[in-house]
Amino acid sequence: MHKLARQDNWDRSGSTAAAVMISPRYIYFINCGDSRTLLCHDSQVVFYTEDHKPFNPREKERIQNAGGSVTLQRINGSLAVSRALGDFDFKEVDWRPQTEQLVSPEPEVYELARTQEDEFLILACDGVWDAIGNEELCAFVRNRLQVCDDLRDICAQVIDLCLYKGSLDNISVIIVCFPGAPQVSQEALQQEAELEQHIDMKVEEIIQMMRSKDEDPDLLYVIKFLAEEEIPGLPPGGGITSKRDCIIAAYQKHISALRTQEPMDIEGSEEDSR
Repeated sequence: MHKLARQDNWDRSGSTAAAVMISPRYIYFINCGDSRTLLCHDSQVVFYTEDHKPFNPREKERIQNAGGSVTLQRINGSLAVSRALGDFDFKEVDWRPQTEQLVSPEPEVYELARTQEDEFLILACDGVWDAIGNEELCAFVRNRLQVCDDLRDICAQVIDLCLYKGSLDNISVIIVCFPGAPQVSQEALQQEAELEQHIDMKVEEIIQMMRSKDEDPDLLYVIKFLAEEEIPGLPPGGGITSKRDCIIAAYQKHISALRTQEPMDIEGSEEDSR
């Protein structure tokens, strides 16, 4: 593969890889790089794969043995991951096997026995894990499963959450549910509806407060104000950030209502002046 890349002038970039194989009795986790897979079991994270970072002692030793260094937590001050597919510029030591290069393509494989308490798997790249931790994401996904049965929608919510938290890296996520995963419940749906109604009311209050001070209602100010409020029932692991779309929808609704009232107020004041 390396020879073909040289001969045909292939793209020299690389990719991490995360995969799972599921049998009736076992789950096999395959990981190469800093993408990560975790298993949520009975509401807790019971297993997650190890990120392959250059500063990990075992990875650092291999890098140094291949003639490289770890600077600023990166290989030769450049690459932030120590195992990957591709990245042929870091696999140029001809007399060393591929698994002993600066960047190794060798995955780690883990075997875990399945149980009835297994709930779901999450496979995600580093743009997710840069923004949210294992336990937080497990709690957030568990909460969303109780109000939504569309895994694509829940994945989209995870992506939005990471973007709102400021992640700037690649973001992709897969959720695999087992029979033991939380199910949609009427109680959770009712709590979600009450939460969104409460947020809607708080947004209206903030806008009215700002208008009373002759200040222009600003969306960012509304979001910051809500972030400082104690709002019960927010999704664990996501907090108010995960309800940003709800906040925006409420803000747009109330601002639109104000704008439709303003011309009427102006006309009314003109008639009064006569």
